[in-house]
Amino acid sequence: MTYKWLIRWLWVAVVLGAAAVAAVGWLYAKYFAFIVDSQVWGTFGDYFGGTLNPIFSFAAFLILLATLALQFSERETRAKEHKETVERQDKETLERSIHESRTYDDHRFFNLTPLLHEVAKSVSIEAAHPAILNGHRAISQSWLLFESSLPRGNLPPNEIYENLRISYLSWRDKYWSDVGSYFELALHILNEFIINYSRNNNSTPSSDAQAEHYYQIFRSQLTIYERNILFYEMINSEVWHKHAEKLALKGFWRGGKDRLNSRRADLISASRKQFRKKR
Repeated sequence: MTYKWLIRWLWVAVVLGAAAVAAVGWLYAKYFAFIVDSQVWGTFGDYFGGTLNPIFSFAAFLILLATLALQFSERETRAKEHKETVERQDKETLERSIHESRTYDDHRFFNLTPLLHEVAKSVSIEAAHPAILNGHRAISQSWLLFESSLPRGNLPPNEIYENLRISYLSWRDKYWSDVGSYFELALHILNEFIINYSRNNNSTPSSDAQAEHYYQIFRSQLTIYERNILFYEMINSEVWHKHAEKLALKGFWRGGKDRLNSRRADLISASRKQFRKKR
């Protein structure tokens, strides 16, 4: 019900009231026009008032109902507008919060990625000849030293994993002090921005797309040799082995080019069994 609607009905009530007054007046004028007896006119007055008072009271009652209905309608309209305003403000606040969070995450990610290369510059490893290799070349050299100790790929999965674990832990004891800071930072970036990013941000389509964006950038920053070392570090770690399969499904380990590349699914499965036994 609107204000215009109420005014329209008020006019209807006025017209009906006026018509009632005119009708009563006309009837008495028709039948009692020539009567001069005051008692008769007194009776006319009683009749006039008795007839019109209920009509006017009923009209007033209708106006009161219309006014109350208008007030309820306006209250509902205000409540609806208030709700819509609050919802719009909540949506804008949420969108602003998400945007600020994305901006903050972008800032962190694009600061950590260059830091990864700065850490790589500090890596140095003595090669087979007297020269000392630095940076990503040193990390690649550390991989080549480990690759030469990989077991044959024609063994049963569990046996391959057991032999591999012995070789990897021996290599790790010798070279992790040189390359460990680089790969620990890489694992931190993987965990924060790829493995758990979507889940930590309510697994929305937007957070999934953002995690995929980080994934593509991060993977492109690592050489094949560095991704290989990450793979063997993860399947030999109680903390990280459970994430190796997820990264495999995304193609993170694609292009490994070592003798166990075709057995990586078996190695991931064997690592799960290995750490399940320890629980």
